[in-house]
Amino acid sequence: MIKVLVVTDDMTGNNDTGALLNQAGLDTVTAISDHMQEEWFMERDALCLNTDSRAMSAELAKAKVKAAVESYWKPDMLCCKRIDSTLRGNIGSEIDGMLEALPAGTKAVVVPAFPR
Repeated sequence: MIKVLVVTDDMTGNNDTGALLNQAGLDTVTAISDHMQEEWFMERDALCLNTDSRAMSAELAKAKVKAAVESYWKPDMLCCKRIDSTLRGNIGSEIDGMLEALPAGTKAVVVPAFPR
């Protein structure tokens, strides 16, 4: 059962995060898009979803992240938003979209760090 959901805005960050989770011992699947059939990931520990939203408008990026979280997040699952290491993309609006999809009162912790 999925323990960690990671939403990313490009495939490079998606695969990098998935590889790090796998190295940490989590059975991880990285998805090329934000549309996956449940049988492809239901027995995994972590799911990394690429919304391909980095170059989108802030409004569309927010909606894509929100829809991804609404589709895949379940209670007791850690939900993460992968941010580009050079801070490209729609960081604020995508975090807003994620928070809107999660239960009221959920807080975001933003940790700027190179993934290694």
